[in-house]
Amino acid sequence: MNRTTLCKLSSFPVSSKKLPFTIISLKDWKLITIKGTDNIQYLQGQLTCNLFFLKKNQFSFSGHCNEKGKILSSVYIFYYKKEKSLAYIVRKSIYHNQMKILKKYAIFSKITITAHNDIVLFGVSGHNTKKIISTLLNKFKTLQPVMQNPDYTLLYFNFPIPRFLFITSIQTSNMLKHRWKNFAKFNNSKQWLSLEIEAGYPIIDTVSQNKYLPQDINLQILKGVDFNKGCYMGQEIITKYQYQKIKKYSLYFLSGEGTNIPHPGDTLEVKIENDWYFIGTILTSCKMLNNIIWIQAVLNNKLTSHKKIRAKNNNTILSIKNLYYKKFL
Repeated sequence: MNRTTLCKLSSFPVSSKKLPFTIISLKDWKLITIKGTDNIQYLQGQLTCNLFFLKKNQFSFSGHCNEKGKILSSVYIFYYKKEKSLAYIVRKSIYHNQMKILKKYAIFSKITITAHNDIVLFGVSGHNTKKIISTLLNKFKTLQPVMQNPDYTLLYFNFPIPRFLFITSIQTSNMLKHRWKNFAKFNNSKQWLSLEIEAGYPIIDTVSQNKYLPQDINLQILKGVDFNKGCYMGQEIITKYQYQKIKKYSLYFLSGEGTNIPHPGDTLEVKIENDWYFIGTILTSCKMLNNIIWIQAVLNNKLTSHKKIRAKNNNTILSIKNLYYKKFL
């Protein structure tokens, strides 16, 4: 990164409403590809989404679970370059363990699972993003969730504001960043993380693996779970949990003001009368400008918005923020 970009590097994430056009590093995420004649059939038996319905211009949220239905990873999966090649994006902190488990059951399938170190992931979002990158978007007939050409793949997200995830080579990445450097801010992966928290897209890192069912992190609301498809890892427990309507937890977006940021895995408490009681656990957290703290957490789904919440042994009072899909909870 040159001197021009360094002087525009933001130190804290900015909320979507105040975000200027920003180029965002995605070094905390990883691209995994799955190629081979058995890739669709094999992943159909591993992931919670239905890949038979996946179109080449779409991506799908999905969970990869253990045999007890607990989430190993939350991903977005899509066709990549060649129509029958699949790829997904996963948190970098867990991809080694997640790939190891995925490969464990693949020994009799004709597939190749690869983590790519030669591919660059970066995002763009903020004020006038569509206009600024319009020369790139105009190369495609319509704006789609997945757009591809020989130079890059684009994933388009509409929440909490329009944003684009580029998958490309180092050379193309440098070229695009150089083109926009005079009017772009630059920020690190925390900016993308904050947008994921705002959107209500679940973040699963090492401390959160093997603890939650897909419904606990709202994957079914994001259409990342198909309850009618055939057998897949953890399917019996996941389906039973859904149809017996025993859902106890949901994904929440919390905000507060303080200097001590809680960490993933920390316990959250709710105040009832004069005492504090366990209410859930933090998935991820992010310190914003002006000592604002954003948290994504799995909490009791009967929690009302007026309750006072805090991280255990932390005096920062947290409040519940609305997710765009709250009406479906």
